[in-house]
Amino acid sequence: MDKKDKILDLPMRKCFALQILKGEKVREYRLFTDHWATRMGEFNDPEDPDVMTDIKPFTRAHFHPYNKSWWLDVEITAIDIFTVNQAFLDDLGSEVNARIGDGIFVISLGKVLGTNLE
Repeated sequence: MDKKDKILDLPMRKCFALQILKGEKVREYRLFTDHWATRMGEFNDPEDPDVMTDIKPFTRAHFHPYNKSWWLDVEITAIDIFTVNQAFLDDLGSEVNARIGDGIFVISLGKVLGTNLE
């Protein structure tokens, strides 16, 4: 692991991790909640510290279940924020459980960097 790596720790079900390994899943999603905004966002506005000013520069995702019985490290190629609209649902609605008006983080995944999954 490179010292410059910034790791985003994400719980995940094993069935989705296996989809990543097979190349079937290339994005991960998290709703824009206070929890995920705090984990993924930077808040550097001195005038309003509650406003997210940027997304942290994560380089890899570390996926695992809550009991940490397995792990999967994957390159992050981008993290974007969208407000879900009909066009988003038409394009990506089969991949994510979201409703029109939801804010959502879209984490684009690159190559698998390591795993203990078989």
